[in-house]
Amino acid sequence: GLGPDRERLAAELADFVGLPHRLQFVTEHQGVRYINDSKCTTPEAAMLAIDCFPPHTAHVILGGFDKGADLTELAKHAAARCAGIYTIGATGDTIACEAEKCVRFRGDPCAVHRCVTLELALHHARLEAAQGHTILLSPGCASWDQFTNFEARGQAFCDLAESHPG
Repeated sequence: GLGPDRERLAAELADFVGLPHRLQFVTEHQGVRYINDSKCTTPEAAMLAIDCFPPHTAHVILGGFDKGADLTELAKHAAARCAGIYTIGATGDTIACEAEKCVRFRGDPCAVHRCVTLELALHHARLEAAQGHTILLSPGCASWDQFTNFEARGQAFCDLAESHPG
């Protein structure tokens, strides 16, 4: 085993906030954590990110530039696992439409909000998120419809999360 280094390594891992834009812890307000996963530009990556959080505790911001990927499975997965879905960008309506079908026909306990912009998505997520929940930017799409690149999208999320707690 690791012997005497085990506790030191455990302590260092506990302080690790993640790489920028990859499930990066940003801040916490009133028991709600903000996680920036802007690098997540595929539906598969977004589904993996959603699975990092306990069921019905994540408020996920999904959508962006349309690369022609099939977003149906992502919408279904998010509706089944998340407390809320907040869609942005060019693919937002497609994702929201598929997620709303799941809520209607499967009875998934997930609120679906068509937000268009990141700012509006964060505003709605803050209103819905309860203590112990997470607001997760894990868009599953590229950023080019509204941002220069995923870094700019992630930085905008971080700035909004840190500057406007309520």
